[in-house]
Amino acid sequence: MPKAGKAPSDRPAFQPYRGKPAVRNSKVYVIIHDSTDVLVCGGGNVGGKRGKAPKERQGSHLPGGTYTGDALAWAKRELGEETGFGWDDLGVTETTTISPPQLSDFGVQFRKVKVSNVKQLVEDFKRPSVVNPRDEPFTTVKALPIENCWAAENGFSAAYGTDWFADGLQAAFHDYKPVKTVIGTQNSGTQNKSVA
Repeated sequence: MPKAGKAPSDRPAFQPYRGKPAVRNSKVYVIIHDSTDVLVCGGGNVGGKRGKAPKERQGSHLPGGTYTGDALAWAKRELGEETGFGWDDLGVTETTTISPPQLSDFGVQFRKVKVSNVKQLVEDFKRPSVVNPRDEPFTTVKALPIENCWAAENGFSAAYGTDWFADGLQAAFHDYKPVKTVIGTQNSGTQNKSVA
């Protein structure tokens, strides 16, 4: 049985508030996918409170942040500020709330959002203007294949402070199996079928 405040894995739990539950500082992040790829973001400066200089984000990130009140409304706002994508422009076909148990004490949730084409979003990305130099928009977005997208080699690492995004992605896609399309001939015609 893991100790309180520790993730039931081999790495430490996300502890943004010195191990204290984030009751007043809950977080919501958006997982944008199209059943094949997931959108991840990077770059842009954050931080710089109390006279310290802002630092560039390292590793892979998901859009989102601290919220109060309606989590979905805040997720939509953060998505727009950090990526320039308007919720209505995404063509959202499905939304699911994901709350990994190992992050529940910290008030972290994810909104899994299905869209039609992640690679098209990557092509259409134009970085929004910097309004707050202590919380800049992302400088890059990319499409990662869903299968094992949470792996450390994709930029989710404790060294970057992004390993807990991997918990959300793994919870969202833990039962994902790639679908292969097999085309074969059967008697007089061609038949397509999907196999796992």
